[in-house]
Amino acid sequence: MSLIGTQSLRVLVVSLTMMTGLGSGVVALADEGAKDFYDTIAKGDFDLSFRYRLESVDQDGFNDDALASTLRTRITFASQEYKDFGLLFEVDDVMEIGNDNYNSTNNGKVTRPMVVDPEGTEVNQAYVSYGGIADTTVKYGRQRMNFGN
Repeated sequence: MSLIGTQSLRVLVVSLTMMTGLGSGVVALADEGAKDFYDTIAKGDFDLSFRYRLESVDQDGFNDDALASTLRTRITFASQEYKDFGLLFEVDDVMEIGNDNYNSTNNGKVTRPMVVDPEGTEVNQAYVSYGGIADTTVKYGRQRMNFGN
């Protein structure tokens, strides 16, 4: 198992390209020099978090139990605001740690109970925000929404 597979690398490259494109759009909207904008990128906040998960499932109708051991890595970058504009970019990667003795819905292990935590890398959030309206922030792009859970 490699730490970054072909699919993960492809998502990372596309994600970084998107982030660069979003940044270019904000620079085009700003009427001051790019030096100030790039300073807000340099002073932006990076966050790196890990979530280890171990789940065991003993389900009727299956001869084998399921045991899933996964690690989610989340990398988030939030720029400082520049002329009321900001950027946020977040990528999640889930990888199996140890044996994958469970049905992840895409690993083909249908003789074991399901634990929905499949391996993969994806862009979780990527958006441009604008806070120049009183008591309002407008976000354009992909964002996470949690409704009461």
